[in-house]
Amino acid sequence: MRETAPTLRLCGIAGLVGASLLLAADWALLGTFTSGSEFRENWCALLSEMPRWRLLVGGLLGPVGAWFYVVGFWQLYLALKPAGLPLAFAAFAGFSMSFVWVAGAFHTSFPFLADAWRVREAATGDGTAGVREAAERMFAYAGWLYYAGLAPSLVGAVLLAYAVLRKRTRYPRWFAALNPALLYPLTTLFRWLPAPLGGLLVTGAGNLVFLVYFAVSTALLWNGGRLEGSEAGSAVGSCQCNPIR
Repeated sequence: MRETAPTLRLCGIAGLVGASLLLAADWALLGTFTSGSEFRENWCALLSEMPRWRLLVGGLLGPVGAWFYVVGFWQLYLALKPAGLPLAFAAFAGFSMSFVWVAGAFHTSFPFLADAWRVREAATGDGTAGVREAAERMFAYAGWLYYAGLAPSLVGAVLLAYAVLRKRTRYPRWFAALNPALLYPLTTLFRWLPAPLGGLLVTGAGNLVFLVYFAVSTALLWNGGRLEGSEAGSAVGSCQCNPIR
């Protein structure tokens, strides 16, 4: 177990880098100094008004950030490994698949979405209806891509909660409260924030959640963490494992 601590640290740092890169990508694509409610109402128009270089940077950062996220989630696998290899790998795979899907595929689609909205708004004449319908189909597909991509992470979040609360892991029990599935609903409050922060926080809500998650997770696991849970108790009695240095 001693040799695991450096790997936990490196993976945690990779997760923080991934969250930071994708937060920067979010702000490159849609970062505006509006209120949260104004952003939610007008994000399509705001996207279409962004300079081309911001769309390209934001879109291309998606796969890079996704790669760092996947490396970061290996920390989760190692932390949950005492609960069982299948459970730990399923949680890792669920979160990783979501970010490959959402950060990789979804992020790279934003330049196309911006172009689709521009064409939709500029369309005139007999072909207007067809152009608008094509643009709406493109946005509908992007919506399906996003929500389908979230499904594996929900599986990972359930497994994370189950392992921390019921099994032996390197996390303390209270870490269950920092489950991303619990933190993300709190970000819906961002929509009520005024300018200039509201729009920025709504845009980056998902990656802000994982920035907090990886920061706390990495701090807890910096020296290897502690084995906690019912199985740990039966194995070592009332003693806890010392932090790994």
